[in-house]
Amino acid sequence: MKYLYSLLFLLICPFVSVAQLQGRSYVDSLVSELPARGADTNGVKLLCTISLLLNSIDPDTGIMYGHKGLQLAQELDWKKGVAKAYNSLGANNKAKNENAIALDFYLKALPIFEQIKDNASLQATYGNIGNVYLSQKKYDRAFIYDSMALAICEKYKFTEGSVRTLGNMGVLFDEQGNYVKALIYYRKALKFADENNFKSDKAKNLGGIAGVYCAMDSLEEAAVIEESAIGIYRELGDKNGLAINLGNMGAILYSIVQKNASGKYIGDAHSALSVDKAISYLKESIVVSKEIGNLDIQNQCYKMLSEADSFKGDFKEALIAYKLYADRFMKMTISDVVHEKELKDKLLEKDQKELVYKKKEKGFFIAGIVVLFGITVIIIRHSFTQKKTNRLLSIERGKSETLLLNILPSEVAEELKEHGAAKAKFFETVTVMFTDFVGFTQAGERMSPQVLVDELHSCFKVFDEIMARHNIEKIKTVGDAYLAVAGLPVTNQSHAENMVSAALEIREFMLARRAKNGDSTFEIRIGIHTGRVVAGIVGVKKFAYDIWGDTVNTAARMEQSSEPGKINISETTHDLVKNKFTCLYRGKIEAKHKGMIDMYFVFSK
Repeated sequence: MKYLYSLLFLLICPFVSVAQLQGRSYVDSLVSELPARGADTNGVKLLCTISLLLNSIDPDTGIMYGHKGLQLAQELDWKKGVAKAYNSLGANNKAKNENAIALDFYLKALPIFEQIKDNASLQATYGNIGNVYLSQKKYDRAFIYDSMALAICEKYKFTEGSVRTLGNMGVLFDEQGNYVKALIYYRKALKFADENNFKSDKAKNLGGIAGVYCAMDSLEEAAVIEESAIGIYRELGDKNGLAINLGNMGAILYSIVQKNASGKYIGDAHSALSVDKAISYLKESIVVSKEIGNLDIQNQCYKMLSEADSFKGDFKEALIAYKLYADRFMKMTISDVVHEKELKDKLLEKDQKELVYKKKEKGFFIAGIVVLFGITVIIIRHSFTQKKTNRLLSIERGKSETLLLNILPSEVAEELKEHGAAKAKFFETVTVMFTDFVGFTQAGERMSPQVLVDELHSCFKVFDEIMARHNIEKIKTVGDAYLAVAGLPVTNQSHAENMVSAALEIREFMLARRAKNGDSTFEIRIGIHTGRVVAGIVGVKKFAYDIWGDTVNTAARMEQSSEPGKINISETTHDLVKNKFTCLYRGKIEAKHKGMIDMYFVFSK
C-alpha cells in the first residue's frame, strides 16, 4: 500500500495553487493584462498573482514573474508588495524542492507582514514555512510554525486558513505514524470545511482520513470514505484530485480482494467486490491522469494494474500494463538523473543560503523564547503567591472533592453534599455504550497477571479521557467490560452524536495500539443503544452511581453482536446520528432474549 500513501500526501497540501484547477490558459489571460496595468501597485499585485499561480505548473517562469514583481515593489517602496513577491518566490522554489531558498524568501516576508500588521498574510507565511519543514521531515519545527499559523486563524476567525492548517497538521502526524492525532486534526479540518462549504478542502481531508484507515488496515472504512472524496472531485471537475483518488480507490479494493483471498481479512461492505472493480478504478485513473499529463499517477496505476491483472489470471493484459509502467518509469528516471545533475551544480549556493536563513530563523526563535520566559516568570510569581495563601485549605478541600468526583457525577455529588442523599431519577432518552475486549480470557493465559492489569489500566485510562472530552459519564468497568452513558445527569440533545464520536475515538485508539503492540494488547467490540434508563446511587458503603433498564441490556446485546474493531449501533441510535456519520446497514440480526433487531456498523463522520 506504499503507493497509496504517497499519493495521499501529494493531495493534502494546504496551499494548493488555483492554477491546478484552472490551467495554463487562465494564467495566460492574466499575463495579457500586464501591459494595461502599468508600473503601480496593481501591477505588482498582478505579477505576484501570476507568479503564485505558476508554482504548480511552471515554477521557473513563476520565479521570473516573482522577481519582476519584487523589483517593481522595491521601486515603489511598497512594503506589502515586497513581502507578497517574497512569498510567491518562496512558493515557486518550494515547488522545485529548493527548500533552503524557499525558506529564505518566506523568512524575509515574515517581519514585513508583522510590521504592517497583515495578519492574513502572516498566517499564510507561517503555514508555508511549516509546509517546507514538513517536506524536509523536520516535524518539530513544522509543528511550531503550523501552531503559530493556527493561533492567528483562531484569533482573527480566518476559517479558510484554519481548514488548511488543520489539514496540514493532520499530514504532519500521519507521516509520523501518530494516527490518533492525525485523525483528530483531519476531522477538525473536515468539520470546518463541511460547515463552510469548502468542497475541495473537504475532499482532501477525506482522502487523508482514508489514508489513515489504510495504515491501520481498516480497508473497508477507507473505501467508504474514499468514495465520498471521489464524488466531490467529480462534482468540482478537479481532474488532479480525481486521478489521485481513483488510483487510491483501486489500490484499496485490490488490497481487500488480496486479503479476502488469503483469508487474512473479512470485509463487509465490499466483500462481494471482485478484482474487476479495482481494475475499473485504476483504468479510469489512468485515463484522467493522461488528460492532465501526470506521469507519476499513470506509472503507479500501471504497476498496480499489472499486479491486479496477474492476480486475475489475465497474464496478457498484465504484461501490457507492466510494459507501459516500465516505459514511464524509464522516462521518469532519465528526468530524475538530469534534475540530480542540476541540483549538484547548485549545491554550494544552497549551502550558503542555508547559513543565511538559519541565522534569521535563530533570531525569531530567540525573540520568542525571551518573550515566553518573561510571561512564564510573571505567571510563576502570581501562582506562587496565590498558592502560598490558600495552600492548606486547597489541599484538604481538593482531596475530598477529588475522591467524591471520582465516585459520582458532579451534579449528584453536589446533591449528596447539600442534602445528605441523592434521589434516583428517570431519564427519557440517553445513549448507552458497552465495550468488551475480544479474547480477553486467552490474553490472560499468555500474559502475566501484572502485565494484563497494566494493559487494562492503560486502555481504560485513555477511555476515561475520551469520555471526559465528549461530556459522557463513565458508569463502571466489570472485568474487561466498560460501561458509559451520555445524556445524564444533565440532559442534552447531542448525547447520541457525542457517544458515537467517543466510540470512534476509542476504536481508532485500539486499532493504532493493536497495530503497534500486536498480541500485547486487545481487539475491541463496541455496542451502542439509545433509550430510557433510571440512574441513582446504590448501597451505603462503597456506594456507586449506576443505571438500570432495558436500554442497558439492549446496549449489551449490541456489543455482543458486534465484531472485532467494529461499532455496532441499534436502529434507535442510527435514527439520531445517520446524518452525521457514515453507517452500513447489517440487516435484522438475532439478539439474545431480544429477537431480531435492525443493526448498523458505524465507520466515520
